[in-house]
Amino acid sequence: MDTGNSFQPTTLFVRSQDAAAWETKSEDAFGTAFFQAWMQTMNVTVDTTKQYKYGKNTSTIRYDPLEPIRRPKGVRVNRVVIPDTMPTFSSSNNVLKCIAISKNHPSVAHVEFNVTLPLTKRYLNYADIASEINTQVSAQNALFSCTVDGNGILTLASATAATHYLRVTEDNKKLGMDYPPVEGSSIHNIISPSPIVLSPTRCAYIRSRTLGVTSGHMTNEHHDILAMIPMHQDVNGYGGAIIYNNPNTQTYLNIKQKMYDSLDFELLDENLNPLNLRRHDWHMELSFVY
Repeated sequence: MDTGNSFQPTTLFVRSQDAAAWETKSEDAFGTAFFQAWMQTMNVTVDTTKQYKYGKNTSTIRYDPLEPIRRPKGVRVNRVVIPDTMPTFSSSNNVLKCIAISKNHPSVAHVEFNVTLPLTKRYLNYADIASEINTQVSAQNALFSCTVDGNGILTLASATAATHYLRVTEDNKKLGMDYPPVEGSSIHNIISPSPIVLSPTRCAYIRSRTLGVTSGHMTNEHHDILAMIPMHQDVNGYGGAIIYNNPNTQTYLNIKQKMYDSLDFELLDENLNPLNLRRHDWHMELSFVY
């Protein structure tokens, strides 16, 4: 067998800053132009030849080795360092779908509207989330309000003088609306069955599509997950890191023995969506067996 122009690394150190995927080049061009124009409004001289990587998606890594990796039969994630930079909400859970139900329907129509939480903010307490929701529902109707108790349970209310009742139309587990809301002290109030979840994600998964089917299987029939990383539940501001050390130092996931001329890795949240690291970089140590 010809084994030239290939290699067999026992350990691979993966850094997203070396191999992060870029989502769109247009984001880079738009972001660069915006930043340069903003600086010029303050009479700051800018280097117009420099381009900034605003479109970088650090949750996805593509590694193209100079020589193919030769026929590994097993892989293990040894260590992972993830920057603790994730916002509280993602695009899969930042919308609370609401409806203002008219007391005089059908002569006065119901009104559907959305409360949208920002995708760039790390909330450290329940009160700030309730305040944001309150701002948006009261903008819809000045007699609507949102409050929260010390346990993270939301109350959506409409004043008795309001012409509409405030209700939600779809579940949102992140905001504690995992079951139909409970009626409060009167028909004018509804209470979330569960507390708000402040943690951005309870765990993270590492997926590699290029390694293909492994001996690690998920109950949803995914076969390309390399590791599950528990996340700490202490909610802090941006900064610091989540550090994972694999306790199974003798266990490898079986993979197909072939030549690998490229590898990709994705860092996913608990719902298997890309984890938003706000363009900060993560690190991983892999081991191969042959």
